[in-house]
Amino acid sequence: MFIKLYISWNVDPALYEGIISLRYYSIFFAISFLLGFYIVKKMYINESAPIEWMDKKLVYAVLGTIIGARLGHVFFYEWDYYAENLMEIPMVWKGGLASHGAAVALIFSMWMYSKKVTKKNTLWALDKLVIAVALAGGFIRMGNLMNSEIVGLRTDQPVGLFFEDASSKQVASVFRIEQESVNFFDTGVDTLIEGIRYPINNLSLTIPGIALDSVSQHNYIQSQLVPFIDYYSLAYRDALKQELNNAITLERQESERVEKISSFLNGLNENHFFTTSKSYDVNVLENQVVIPIYIIPRTPTQLYEAIAYWFTFLFLFWAYWKRNWYAFQGRLFGIFLSFMFTARFVIEFFKEHQTLADDSAVNMGQYLSIPLIILGLYYWVNSKKSVTN
Repeated sequence: MFIKLYISWNVDPALYEGIISLRYYSIFFAISFLLGFYIVKKMYINESAPIEWMDKKLVYAVLGTIIGARLGHVFFYEWDYYAENLMEIPMVWKGGLASHGAAVALIFSMWMYSKKVTKKNTLWALDKLVIAVALAGGFIRMGNLMNSEIVGLRTDQPVGLFFEDASSKQVASVFRIEQESVNFFDTGVDTLIEGIRYPINNLSLTIPGIALDSVSQHNYIQSQLVPFIDYYSLAYRDALKQELNNAITLERQESERVEKISSFLNGLNENHFFTTSKSYDVNVLENQVVIPIYIIPRTPTQLYEAIAYWFTFLFLFWAYWKRNWYAFQGRLFGIFLSFMFTARFVIEFFKEHQTLADDSAVNMGQYLSIPLIILGLYYWVNSKKSVTN
């Protein structure tokens, strides 16, 4: 009996495309915002806090999250790029936000909020805000899943996701054809390569005009298909890796060529398919071109993180309403940091590295999680019941 080694994730990030684009990520963000606002408002009412404080808290929280997340990404993940493109730092819409930066900025923004608005201990504001943040974190990771981004490591387990929508868009852009003209068909065959069993798919392309005559077919194969196969081949990747290693050995890693190779190889880390010598067995049937390729299923780390964050939310929600832990200043905040960033630290082992060398034991996200976990444990253990609510 044939057991499929992956789940095909063929979801378009856009729920609607028209005059405006309505994306799942935006919908999830809006849902988390509305639910979070409602939950925190109920807590303010429960503690007889002025509802007018909510509007100002929203402003401080939103600004802190956006500014902190952006600066965290800039300085911790891509400073080499932004150091030469300073004008792009404020361009949040181009992507690039880091949760660690957001966490630090939220602490600072709640300190400012407490000092200027509530006149209460900063932990009073944080203990409520983090419950909504944990809920939002799960929705945001589901948005990442819909966007086919922040991918996990390669896997041959049945839970692995093959991001078919992202792959078909990538192929369509290479051949300048419509996405609907690109299809992946499972062959039921897989091959063990470098310790992982990769499924073989037939990549089918609908190319108008290719079936005119044998000369047209030959020219198209040589000019379009062969360069595509070469570009995504393991042989090409291995040759570039060897060139990069030689340059590092000779201490020439500052050259423009080495930078281009490093950028290309980093891009391949998050690619969803590759080619081998078998891919040159191209079949042309009328206007259909079929290329055997190997697809790359990925560990569904976005889903794992979403579940972990929602579990944190449910525990904090229960602790607030059933255990009255809001009376212990800093306890909910400490649990939030401990749970969220312990989950992040563990799940990072199953993600593609964003920075640092691939042979590093831990990546940047894990290094940044450690101090936040320690800080969380400190507040959790040392939380004391406040004199008043």
